[in-house]
Amino acid sequence: MVDLLKIAHDEQFEETTKWQGKMKSIWVLLVDGGPDENPKHLKNILEYSKLFKQQNLDYLTVRTHAPGQSAYNPVERSMATLSGKLAGISFPIDHFRTHLNSQGKVVDNDLAYKNFQYAGERLCNI
Repeated sequence: MVDLLKIAHDEQFEETTKWQGKMKSIWVLLVDGGPDENPKHLKNILEYSKLFKQQNLDYLTVRTHAPGQSAYNPVERSMATLSGKLAGISFPIDHFRTHLNSQGKVVDNDLAYKNFQYAGERLCNI
């Protein structure tokens, strides 16, 4: 909700969010169905209700794809090509030395950061 409100009031998005200087009164949200956005959860219903009142909307609808229909979700569709390109790629987590103890807990934050940065740079090169 915080990110949505930031976008709604950001001058950079005025062309999308406003009409003749006023907030558009009809909002249609397409969410991925995760627990933080799914309109079937009571906490989210409360937050969407607050959004409706705060923005003085005439209409707000929150839509999600049915389970098993993620192939029609535009965000998931765009991620499919990225997933295909990244399949089978692995990066060493201990390029400089291991930063984990025998239980898998981080014991050296600086070394963890260096190893993570190395993996990120390798990914960028790919």
